[in-house]
Amino acid sequence: MDIQKEKKALDASEFNRFDLDIKDFATTGEFFRLLGWLEAKSQAVPEGFVVVPTEKVKYFSHDGENYEIHDTLAEAKHEAECAIEHFSERLADQLCDPRSDGNFHDVGFGIVLGKSGYSIDHIVTQEDVENGEYGYEAGTEIMSLFLVDVQEQSHE
Repeated sequence: MDIQKEKKALDASEFNRFDLDIKDFATTGEFFRLLGWLEAKSQAVPEGFVVVPTEKVKYFSHDGENYEIHDTLAEAKHEAECAIEHFSERLADQLCDPRSDGNFHDVGFGIVLGKSGYSIDHIVTQEDVENGEYGYEAGTEIMSLFLVDVQEQSHE
């Protein structure tokens, strides 16, 4: 491996931004492994942030009373802006005060990070009823409700 050729292959600004000198390493492999690790670390997601996939992302708007799901951020923002316009009209007619109207403070839009889901855990059978296992009629669906997080992605 030609070290000089490898060094030139790296963009000078990328190479120098970590303030490393190849002479300080026992082997060139060790140097390039560390450089690769530092590069990956510099692209890592900062603590407190969530990275979501751009595919299949859903957006929401809230008009102060109801949530609506959208396919694009522009649609979600437009709906929230329409809600603000509605409150502006009510303000002009002296029908609301944004300092005290809680619904006004709930207007917003954003990315859906989780959604509700359910599962059917069991359908009550006549045998269940006869055995006293359930106090429901035969055919009743026993369900569980839960939240599903959007898949988080890491930089690879």
